[in-house]
Amino acid sequence: MKKFGLVVYVLFVLTSSNYAQSAVTLTSCYNLAEAHYPFVAQKNILAQITDEAIQKINSVWQPQVYINAQATYQSDVTSIGITLPGIEIQELSKDQYKATLDVSQIIYDGGISKQQRSIQSINTDVETQKVNVDMYKIRERVNQIYLVILQAEKQLALVDNLKIELNNQAEKIKAGQQFGTATQFQADILAAEIIKADQKRIEIVAAKEAAINMLNQITGSNFNYQTQFQTPVIGIAENDTIINRPELMLYDSQSKLLQAQMSFAEAATLPKLSLFVQGGYGRPGLNFLDDTFQFYYLGGIKFNYPLWTGNSKSHDAAIYKLQADNLENYKSTFTMNMSVQSEQQRAEIKKVNQLIEKDQELITLKTKIKSGAQAQLDNGTMAADDYVKYVTDENEAKINLAIHQMQLVAAQINYLTILGKL
Repeated sequence: MKKFGLVVYVLFVLTSSNYAQSAVTLTSCYNLAEAHYPFVAQKNILAQITDEAIQKINSVWQPQVYINAQATYQSDVTSIGITLPGIEIQELSKDQYKATLDVSQIIYDGGISKQQRSIQSINTDVETQKVNVDMYKIRERVNQIYLVILQAEKQLALVDNLKIELNNQAEKIKAGQQFGTATQFQADILAAEIIKADQKRIEIVAAKEAAINMLNQITGSNFNYQTQFQTPVIGIAENDTIINRPELMLYDSQSKLLQAQMSFAEAATLPKLSLFVQGGYGRPGLNFLDDTFQFYYLGGIKFNYPLWTGNSKSHDAAIYKLQADNLENYKSTFTMNMSVQSEQQRAEIKKVNQLIEKDQELITLKTKIKSGAQAQLDNGTMAADDYVKYVTDENEAKINLAIHQMQLVAAQINYLTILGKL
């Protein structure tokens, strides 16, 4: 009994595993594609670059220490130019030496480091949004391939049903030949239609396999012909027309970056304050009249305020303003294009829904006509080629329905993709 329970459990696990592997959704393909492409690695690298850059910016608040040394020879030196009785004033050496240790500490930098940190963070957000835009383009490619696969599966089902129907009728005609109620001519007509259906099936299978291979390349998966691809069920709210594309977030981030750069340009003209200490050894020292090697030091506070920078601040402000206006134009143009495209898709959805209603009415009528034709063929009152025409008419109506159903799914997916809702 325990062995039986174990066998049931193993079968359940295997069945569940196979189902999980074969049941593929559009959303799962999005996730696989984004994981397969180096998007996550790009974002991680951007985060690391930001961390390193901010640490570098913060380092300016640490004491800055420099060692300087120089040896010079000059053509002349300072001299008093007078002689005093009983006093000999030694002339300074023309070769002079100096080695110093300089230490400085910023007290106030006018907000430059703060603005640099802000620029770095926003710039990282801009680059991250660019990655998001690229990720969304991959989704659009996945949509196209996934819809090709779904369309192929629907057409295969119709072709297979058509072959079953033609084969059944061919068997009836074969039986009728034995009793003299059917001819070889009728059998040949049906055989020709079966071959045409086989050719159509070969074309559809090739298209499906090619699409699956492309999807495998994009997602890094191992989907095959037996994999089940689920048709997405999409609901669209009537008044949901808000555009939420990653491109708009990119434009917003770029706008914030321009504002931060403008603030940085303003900070560059603010006063700066720092402390400094210098210790040195050289000849001469601070007492330039003493021509001996001496240790010395000095310290103080340094204030810097640019009173005039040649109107560079106003020019920077004008440039950033023009760039912001240009960026806003790009954003408005993009939004307008997306609005136009979304309205086109809404009109497409409405049109295809109406076509589907007519397809269903037409299929009902074509099926009724075909049933009547089949009865006449069975009674020997209709030629096989006439019957085939009614069969293909019904199949064509079913194919049109399948095409329109996939067009509806495609229009719905395209509409939500345009709005940034997928």
